[in-house]
Amino acid sequence: MKRILITFFTILTLSSCMTYKVFIPVQANNNIPDGTQEIILTENIDTVKQAFKNKGIMLKSMEGGFETEELLLDEGTRAMYKVHEFDDQVRITAFWGITSKVKSQMVVWAGYAASSAYDVHSWDKVIYDKNSTRPKKVFDYAIQIVEASNLQYKLR
Repeated sequence: MKRILITFFTILTLSSCMTYKVFIPVQANNNIPDGTQEIILTENIDTVKQAFKNKGIMLKSMEGGFETEELLLDEGTRAMYKVHEFDDQVRITAFWGITSKVKSQMVVWAGYAASSAYDVHSWDKVIYDKNSTRPKKVFDYAIQIVEASNLQYKLR
């Protein structure tokens, strides 16, 4: 019985210490000031829409713009972007969330009570912080999409 328990805890420990499998490669960007919440473009919205389509991202139209499907950047990080046109500017706002895998690891390491505060279906707006992991990665991917399409932008 002891061997079974020791084997179980060893496997659990090793599996939780491994890095997440990456689904979308994201290049780290450290030129973004902390507190940034939006990417502002002077392009028309159809050009921005095409930039997202070129990455193979599904879009859903909404009044004044569009939003992306849920993207999995890695096994623990979900991303979504809302793009809207306002005052002849296109604004990209990033949202992030965690996956079920992260929540299950929280239960193991912090307990059910601590993990119950997190919802795997909720979205949090990204406020850029160089020291964060998941929100930074989500915002960096939006910058990567914009720069890959050679779109001029400023940050706010």
